[in-house]
Amino acid sequence: MTAFACYWPWLLGGAALGWLAWQLFDRLFRRDGEEAGLRWKREYDGATANISTLRGDLGAANSKVSAMTSDWEKATTSLKVKSDEVLTLRAELSDWQAKFAALDATAKGAAATAAAAATAAAAAAAAAHQSAEDKYAALRAELERAQQAQRASADEATRLASELADCRARYAAFESQSKQSLLAVTAVATAASFGFKPQRNGQDDLTIVEGIGPKINELLIAGGIDTFVKLAEAPISRIQAILDAAGPTFRIANPATWPAQSALCVRGAWEELKTLQDRLDAGVDPDAKGRQ
Repeated sequence: MTAFACYWPWLLGGAALGWLAWQLFDRLFRRDGEEAGLRWKREYDGATANISTLRGDLGAANSKVSAMTSDWEKATTSLKVKSDEVLTLRAELSDWQAKFAALDATAKGAAATAAAAATAAAAAAAAAHQSAEDKYAALRAELERAQQAQRASADEATRLASELADCRARYAAFESQSKQSLLAVTAVATAASFGFKPQRNGQDDLTIVEGIGPKINELLIAGGIDTFVKLAEAPISRIQAILDAAGPTFRIANPATWPAQSALCVRGAWEELKTLQDRLDAGVDPDAKGRQ
């Protein structure tokens, strides 16, 4: 803190006292009359009041100066401590700067070495990348060709599966027809050896069955039963329905043994058929009729 800051209250007080002395001198020696004395008295009282006020202000100022002086001393002490810390920090900073310079030199050397290695690695990576791109393009083209071939194979497999299913269906139908035809041919051929003559157009001569005459034979053929196989598999109720529909003349016929006789024809069991027919009476089993 400067000397002026310490002594300015005293200077201010001295100036005020000098002004008052001047005013007193002016009133006593330069002005006359009671009026001037009264005016002087009033001014004196005002000056006295001002002096009291100034003294109060001076005391407050002195207190502030004391506080500021204390603060200044504390700040001076703290500044001394901070100055010592600054010197210590400067020494440490100088040491760290030296270490940083050495480390920077080492880092620059390592960076140069790393840059050279990175350049070489980048060149190798670029070459490897290009090789990989070429391989990828080749594999991609090969994959597209394989996918096209796979789609073509799938289409061909679908077509062949459809054709195979159609062939199986036709084979099954042909096999069934062949079996029926073979059974019919076998039955007809065997029946011929026993003197039975089949009809033409793939229809068996159902009159071989005892109880079936030419008219009933026509009724059965019209009803869809035109082979020994069909007659052997036909339910008695179906055969009876055909007969009933033809009128009272045919309704009296008893078809109970017709499927059994037809089954013997299908099997070519002509000896059994003859034995059975020898026992039948107009196609009716007497033993079964007696049991009824």
